[in-house]
Amino acid sequence: MKNRIQNLLILSLILVICASSFSCKEKNPSQPEDENEEKLIDVDTTATATFMTISDIHLDDAVPSVDYGCDTGTILWNSAQAKFTSLIKEKNPGFILYLGDLPVHSDDTCLGKKVPQDSIPSRIHGDIGSVLAGLRAISDSTNVPLLYLPGNNDGYGGDYASFSYIKAQDTITPFTLDTQGTKDWPIIKGTKQTSYFQREGNATLGYYSAYPLGKDSTRASNLKVIMLNTVILSKRYFSEDHINIYTAAQDQFDWMGGQLAKAKANNEKVIIAMHIPPGRDGYHGKKFWRESTADTLSNGKTYVDQFVTFVDDYKEQVTGIMTSHTHMDELKRVFNKNNELIELCISTPGVTVNHGNNPGMKVFDYDTNTYELTNYTTSFASREAGAFAFKKDSLYTFNSTYGGCTGAKSMLECIGNISSDVTPAGRQAVVDLMQVNYNVRHEVPATYNDAIGLDVLPNM
Repeated sequence: MKNRIQNLLILSLILVICASSFSCKEKNPSQPEDENEEKLIDVDTTATATFMTISDIHLDDAVPSVDYGCDTGTILWNSAQAKFTSLIKEKNPGFILYLGDLPVHSDDTCLGKKVPQDSIPSRIHGDIGSVLAGLRAISDSTNVPLLYLPGNNDGYGGDYASFSYIKAQDTITPFTLDTQGTKDWPIIKGTKQTSYFQREGNATLGYYSAYPLGKDSTRASNLKVIMLNTVILSKRYFSEDHINIYTAAQDQFDWMGGQLAKAKANNEKVIIAMHIPPGRDGYHGKKFWRESTADTLSNGKTYVDQFVTFVDDYKEQVTGIMTSHTHMDELKRVFNKNNELIELCISTPGVTVNHGNNPGMKVFDYDTNTYELTNYTTSFASREAGAFAFKKDSLYTFNSTYGGCTGAKSMLECIGNISSDVTPAGRQAVVDLMQVNYNVRHEVPATYNDAIGLDVLPNM
């Protein structure tokens, strides 16, 4: 009994000493901190998630192995599909955006060597169906939603043709060429219900919006993706849907304005996606969109001017602009009429190697609270032993490519830290950094010849 009392007294004394040593006390500001004293650490509570972008496969199903200057052969296509799948498993993207251009080019030199000229149209239509079926299989097997938008080579009527081909009572789109999945496109949704996406758009003209992460009332804001058909705005566009090209352009801009207005009213964030970007091509300096006297909207604005106006008016909603078409890894800075940097157009490189580039694809990181884009990783293949091979360590990131990202909360802010002015020197500061990966790390560099191609301005 006596021993028990002694033990209790000793235990009580230990507790008193411990309580005293851990008690809160006011600290003398002039007293130096003890280097061994435990400090409170500010924890970054920003959470990030990912989505994936792929583009410009340009499958040439008649050719197995290809070299630079050719479109994608079957060996490269199989390798690319395996890489898509492995990245999905590794990075767990919430959704995938396919940014257009499915089949081989009609003037591809490798195709011409293998296929008679008069059978090329049917060959191209078969390639469209094959690529869509392959993408559908990847989305279904991984249960990651995949959203498609039209490229300039995807029209049934040929390069730069309208999305829909109207013949008698039949409407033919690229989706009808995926015979097993015609009704599934433009969104392959896996096991999710159609209502999950709440899609709106124009099925004939090929543009729509959707919620790739669904709509959740418990979120501070939901993410809407606006998938445009900018082939309608290009110089070579022709209509086989019985819709006047100027009417089609006006309708799309009217619809886009309405979608952005809804996003603002509903406190939503928006990613805008398209195939052909606005502005100029940095390789040859030509404008991508039509801007003749006839190409003026009902309010008197050109297409580029209206696009920039929308981005500026809704810059609190728009968190990024996805583009492709050039097959290169590049970006564009978007400025408003006051020469203020308001957004970035981020390009996804092509899988095809016909522009002398290595194949590539991207995974984007974004802040789950703001949906601002914070980084991307480009994975690429290089040619070895007669084939293009994707290696696990063949990659680079936005943050490793561009300086100025330390402390930046978004990719837009990072580029702004490097240069946010439209002077030649301001452009060149970004172009010099972009040039390193422009042709996706091919050892034979492609030249970004016209630095003005970096910028999208209202008066272009």
